[in-house]
Amino acid sequence: MRSRARIVVPVLALALSPALAGCRSGGDGARVDTGALTRQQYDAAVNTARHEIENQDAKVTSATAVLKHHTGKNAPTNTGHRCTGAQVLRIRLIGTFPHTVTTGTPGGGSTKVTEMDIKADPGTGEACLIGVGTAKHPRPEKGATVLQLDD
Repeated sequence: MRSRARIVVPVLALALSPALAGCRSGGDGARVDTGALTRQQYDAAVNTARHEIENQDAKVTSATAVLKHHTGKNAPTNTGHRCTGAQVLRIRLIGTFPHTVTTGTPGGGSTKVTEMDIKADPGTGEACLIGVGTAKHPRPEKGATVLQLDD
C-alpha cells in the first residue's frame, strides 16, 4: 500500500500541473490565448473593440474576432478608412449599444441593437466597415477567438 501511494501522488501532481501552471504569478503578466490570430492581430482586434465600446458607451457580454479572406479593392466602407488587404479582421460585439439606433427591420421587428460587426485592417485595427444586428439572441461567429477586454 505504501508503494501504491508513492505512484499515485506523482501521477496526481502531473495531472494537476497544467492547471496549477496557470495560477503561477510571473513577471510577464497573464497569458492570453490568441486562438488562430497572431499576437498583433489579436491586439488590433482588442483595441478596435475597446474603441467602439467606448464610443458607443456599450455594455458588452461577448467580444470575438476571426480573420477572413477579404476582397479589399472594391470593398465598401462607412468609416472613411479602407481595408485593402487580402484579409480582414471580423470583430463581433454582443451586448447593448445605447448610442446606436436603427430605423427598423422588415416586418416591424426590434430596433434594439444587440450586435455590432466590425471589419478592420488586421495590421492596424483601423475599422473600415461597421454594421449592426437586432437579433433577439445574437451569437458569436463559429471558430472566432474570444477577446479578453478586461485589464
